[in-house]
Amino acid sequence: MTTLRRNSTHVVTLGQLAPLYQTSLDEAEQARKNAYSGIFRRISVGIVFHVLVEEKTTFVPGSNLEHPMPQLCSCAELIGIGAMHSQSLVDFAVGITVVALRQVPPRDRLILPCDTCKSRLVQLAEWSGVGDDFKIIAAHPDYQKGGKILLTSLGALLRDERLRYSPEGIDRDMVL
Repeated sequence: MTTLRRNSTHVVTLGQLAPLYQTSLDEAEQARKNAYSGIFRRISVGIVFHVLVEEKTTFVPGSNLEHPMPQLCSCAELIGIGAMHSQSLVDFAVGITVVALRQVPPRDRLILPCDTCKSRLVQLAEWSGVGDDFKIIAAHPDYQKGGKILLTSLGALLRDERLRYSPEGIDRDMVL
């Protein structure tokens, strides 16, 4: 099993992940299927936040919600944070799994949190006390068929130029 070290980045397949992270991918993919991206048809995103309470990890989902007025669209991360907040769990978030699908070419790219959502993740990481060690798992829905999965941390996401956000996503082979 691949483990995540501080400020490191790995590209793995499903079989190399611990069962907990495999479950997080499946739950994020289910959340992605609930995304509403029927207006602009650009990206459907599902996430789950990893919430650690009394040494037990649970997942809180979120999915993006498009609106005809772009400024009223909501990122999956924001919806997940709202769900955690309503359950008083924001102080216990230790990671996030993102499964996203671009609905326009290039379709096979990984989508990482945008700069606004990175700021939200920094705040969550501060509240929970994990800081740069906040775990980030990102995948395309093809992870179930041997596709590559990105394992990284918030520290690496903020500092590694290869992981810069792009609405076109990042090429998984460029991260190796």
